[in-house]
Amino acid sequence: MGEKKKYTLLVVDDEPIISDGLKSLFEEEFPDIFQVYNCYHPKKALELFKFRLPDVVVSDVKMPKMTGIEMAEEMRKVKPDIHVLFLSGYDEFDYVRAAMRLGAIDYLLKHTYEESDLVELLHKLDSIFLK
Repeated sequence: MGEKKKYTLLVVDDEPIISDGLKSLFEEEFPDIFQVYNCYHPKKALELFKFRLPDVVVSDVKMPKMTGIEMAEEMRKVKPDIHVLFLSGYDEFDYVRAAMRLGAIDYLLKHTYEESDLVELLHKLDSIFLK
């Protein structure tokens, strides 16, 4: 009997404590589902993306030099079926609308979501989208 395919997940947040924390959370919660990578800079994340071609990207929206939305647009040019989840401290309508137009699976506010919400969302993603 073969092993279940492991998917690749990339976390991008310019705040190392958040990026590292999410990487640890996902490695702990999904050891058999996701190979997790993280990055603190969107431009570096694009380089890593082209090398690893992750299935899922969890990204901050507002980062220096490039927004998460701009980064995700570039990623979609390389891999159109990427699943993107945005975590942001900003609830500005223009960001949310741009994320939804990009086909993001969700847009969660950093100060309101619970880790359990994020874990549940990724479990749903595994059972629905990644099959």
